[in-house]
Amino acid sequence: MESNRSTFEIEQGGLRMNDKVKGKINQTKGAVKTKIGNLTDNNKLKAEGLADTVVGKTQEISGNIKQSVKETKRKLKK
Repeated sequence: MESNRSTFEIEQGGLRMNDKVKGKINQTKGAVKTKIGNLTDNNKLKAEGLADTVVGKTQEISGNIKQSVKETKRKLKK
């Protein structure tokens, strides 16, 4: 029976986050930086927040693609 490792993967005694989780974390971090940048009128912080958000969205999409490929491979083996 195969376990569902969509959120975390166990790796040599520790936990490793997958791309989808990393992406959500970076998107949240980016949103916080952007809000603080807007409140303090700090353009550098706003730009960092936007960059973190874009990186996070890209990671999440990458994670979705990887998961789809794994599921397709698993279905083809049946």
